Amino acid sequence: MEIYYSYENINLLIVLIGLILIIHMVTLKKIQKRTFLFANYEVLEKSIGKKIFRKNYLPLFLRTLAVIMIILAISNLTITAVMNVADIDFVLAIDTSSTMSTSDNGNFTPNRLGAAKESALAVMASVPKGTRFGLVSFSGKSYRKLELSDNRIELRDELRALNFEGPAGTATGDAIVTSASMLTNTSKKKVIALLTDGVSNEGVSINESLKYALNYDIVVYTIGIGPRNKSEAQNIVDVPEYLIGKNATTYIAPLLDEQALLQIANMTGGKYYHVMNRSELDNAFENAVLRANSVEINVKKWALLLAILILMIEWALGVTKYKTIP
Repeated sequence: MEIYYSYENINLLIVLIGLILIIHMVTLKKIQKRTFLFANYEVLEKSIGKKIFRKNYLPLFLRTLAVIMIILAISNLTITAVMNVADIDFVLAIDTSSTMSTSDNGNFTPNRLGAAKESALAVMASVPKGTRFGLVSFSGKSYRKLELSDNRIELRDELRALNFEGPAGTATGDAIVTSASMLTNTSKKKVIALLTDGVSNEGVSINESLKYALNYDIVVYTIGIGPRNKSEAQNIVDVPEYLIGKNATTYIAPLLDEQALLQIANMTGGKYYHVMNRSELDNAFENAVLRANSVEINVKKWALLLAILILMIEWALGVTKYKTIP
């Protein structure tokens, strides 16, 4: 069980709780001043049937709890339950086009593809035994590298053997269709983790591939690697391996089609991750695999309802048991 919430309202929580404490103390002082109108406190207590100077800790506690609930609500509190990933069948679809050979100024070692392979291998070691994986590579067309299997050694060997492939281009739609075809006969939850650094410009269109994936209730997590805009691309000046020895002195990094990757993830119920270094890449693979079988519950509405209920209870106590001197 994991809980996510925003820290942006923590200062407001501290201020409001402080105000509640101040208001409570001021209110007690006023009650004490009103009792000065009476000369005999014992007679007064007998006449109203209760102690005059009670601290009223219960109303104070309820007010504070109500404020906490309100702050949690506006902080967008979300509870995430992460289930066993062994109940999922995965296909990893990894871009093996020539542009994956750059290191992004050393952010990916030895290059984008090498870092992707190592990140995938790392997450494989964290999943329970029995979890099945398939492997697809794609450039200008897609290739089935490994059918669904729980054989870790076989998967490791196929991942490590991945290399840059032709033809030129990025067939993202083909990769989705090929990956989805490997999941059609499983009764488990179906997930594709797709990684690319470019724009789909070959093969089946994104829209057509999504129809196929949605027909089989397949969730697609997308990982975009590399620059999203021209300014980020201009900062990448390294020479990819495939250009070494060809008198290449400059390298223009391809721009991601983030709109397409977001569309793929959103329409299938997955998530999109953009990564610019190895650490972000590791986190993206971890989220796409280890947290693929998770349920998110936004408790904003329930926190607000609880706050209202608490305030109603506090009000009821204020006009009955904790009623001040008439």
